[in-house]
This record gives sequence, C-alpha cells and structure tokens, in this order.
Amino acid sequence: MANIKLFCIGALSVVLSLNSGCNQKSPTDNPPTTDKNESNKKVEVPIVTVGQGEDLEKFNDQLPTSQGLLSLKKIGNEDFERPDLYLGDKIILASKDVNDDRISLVRRFKLTQGEAILVSTDAGGSGTLPSYSILLLLKGQAPKWLTKDDFYSETGDITYAQKGDVVTIGLGINDKGLNKSIVLENGQLLTNLLETAKGGLPNNDCKWLHDELLPNCEQQPPEDCNENVIPESSMSMAITRGLGQIRLNPNFNEQSVAEACYQACSKQPIPDYKEFKKSVCGG
Repeated sequence: MANIKLFCIGALSVVLSLNSGCNQKSPTDNPPTTDKNESNKKVEVPIVTVGQGEDLEKFNDQLPTSQGLLSLKKIGNEDFERPDLYLGDKIILASKDVNDDRISLVRRFKLTQGEAILVSTDAGGSGTLPSYSILLLLKGQAPKWLTKDDFYSETGDITYAQKGDVVTIGLGINDKGLNKSIVLENGQLLTNLLETAKGGLPNNDCKWLHDELLPNCEQQPPEDCNENVIPESSMSMAITRGLGQIRLNPNFNEQSVAEACYQACSKQPIPDYKEFKKSVCGG
C-alpha cells in the first residue's frame, strides 16, 4: 500500500509524492518487474492559486523572494533622499529614476514559475495618487519590470483577484466613466475597460457625501448657498478631491447632490443616511 504525502502551496496547490511503502508478494504470482527509479517519480498537479495575493506591509520593506531579498534601502543621510529598491545587493529601481518618488512594496502574487510583486511609486504629497508596476521574478529568468502608462487609479480604489497565473488589479472608474483594470497574463499587462453598471452610487461614496460633504455645506455662509451649484470653491482641497473622484461615476447626480447641499447650507436638518441614500444616491 502506498504512502501519500501532501504538500500544499498557495490555496489549491498540491504535489502528490507516491513512494512504495511495502512489497507484498502473491503466493502464486511472480513478483512484478519494477523500474528501480519508479519509487522516485512524482506526479505533479498544476498549481492553481485563487485569492487576492499577499499584503506586503507586514514585511517592513524586507521581502524574501525566490531570487533573494527584496528591500528598500536609503544609502545617504539627507532627509530628502528616498530609499532605492534592491534585489540582494543590486539596485533594481532607483528613486532618482522615478522622479525621486517614494517606492513601496504593495502585494505579492505566487505564480507557477515564480512570483509577481506589485510596486508603487508616489510623490508623497497631499492628494497624490500612486502609479504601479510589476516586478516579475520567474525561475531561470532575469528579473523583469512590467509597466503601462495607465497603471494607476484615479479614485484610489484598488481591488485584487487571482485565478491561476492570471492576476486582475481593479483600478476603479477612469475619467471616461469606465471601470478600469490591469490584467497580468502570460508575462504581459493588458488594460481592460468595462462600462459602469447603471444604478446607485457605491455605499462608501454615498456615505462620504452624507458624512463629509453635507457638514461642509452646513458651514458655508448664506450668500454661497445655491440649489444648483455645490459651493466647493470655498471648501477644503480634501472635499474638492473627493467630489472629483465621485463625479467620475456616471451614476453621480450633480443636481441631487447640489440640492442636498443647499438644504444643509440653508440650515435645514441633514436627513438620516437611509433617506439621503434613497433620494440622492439612487438606492
């Protein structure tokens, strides 16, 4: 009877190692002829990883990989200097080569033949959004950078999904009102654009309008109250940026939001969230 050993890698990766555990002989049959290498053979089931990858924040910029330690190091002592990205002892991405932006290790995706590391670069200022690239580390191959000009999110909404060696990174709604995602497949990055489903605003956007925008509307002077215009010019940059991001969604109703803001500006009671969501956010 064979001993079966299971080794799990990732979510659904399994390697079965079949080793001959006993040698029973039939009293009437001749013993079977066996290849002397038979006991060393392995039956491998293809790796199929399903999930959202691995958050790299816990590694504190020191990530062990299949090709050595991936780390962020700052050589100089100047405060304005940003760390460079090293693989082992070699710089593979210098901050000066990305406009002195801050480099961050974001996520890792295990692949059949290696791993893909999502890396961000960000100016680090208030309201700036990062751009992304992927460092591909495959067995028997030199490290490879994968980049695309549109590999960024205009809303800051990022989602991750992996099935096998296909990784999909959702980037939210773009300036054309389309849902954008970047797909890693066969060592290439592809941009996928889909129409935004018609309906109400997402709950997090609606909550932001209710909890952040309306209190700001309430604080505006009476002369700025206008039932057709949101008086954002006299609000903070954080409010202006938030509105700009939500406006990308074609389900955003400018007039309904302006009217709700006008009511708050006119010192009328702010409705509870359930009522606001139904009347303003379409749900």
